[in-house]
Amino acid sequence: MRAIPGVAMLLTICVGASALAQSGTDSSITMGSVLIKLGMQRDRVIARLNSGGYDLDETGIVFQGSGTSRRAIGSLGFKGGVLRWISRDWGPKDQQSGVPLANAWYGVMSELAKEGKRLCYLSVGSNQTPTGESRTVSLNCSGKRAEVGVVLSDQYGNFASVTEALGDWP
Repeated sequence: MRAIPGVAMLLTICVGASALAQSGTDSSITMGSVLIKLGMQRDRVIARLNSGGYDLDETGIVFQGSGTSRRAIGSLGFKGGVLRWISRDWGPKDQQSGVPLANAWYGVMSELAKEGKRLCYLSVGSNQTPTGESRTVSLNCSGKRAEVGVVLSDQYGNFASVTEALGDWP
């Protein structure tokens, strides 16, 4: 009988620690080479961006470079002169080339949502050899995984994939 209260206490501590770790999220994003934090005053954000060689337009888009080489790298949203949201673009520079991969990711995520698989955990893996490297991001939702992978290979070239997977790796 004493084991049950002990187990209950241990479970409560573990769940509480997990919730505390999840609530301690970082409130900053590095935009280009400039660290931006939620809650910063608009003037301070603009000064930081300008000193790093970036430009913030009137709609909140952050640009790198100028003229024909000017490229959007993210966007910011302010309310009452205070930074309330940050979005950072991870590319590719040629946004048209990313459409098939993004559409595939949307498809696999939609499938998981339709199946009610909404509690998921994230893992990241990589493997490096003398002739190349593979990187994988996996979102495991109740045994089903949505994965994005990239292979960078001197021998076979570079390619990316989006997959839906079940079961354990062999």
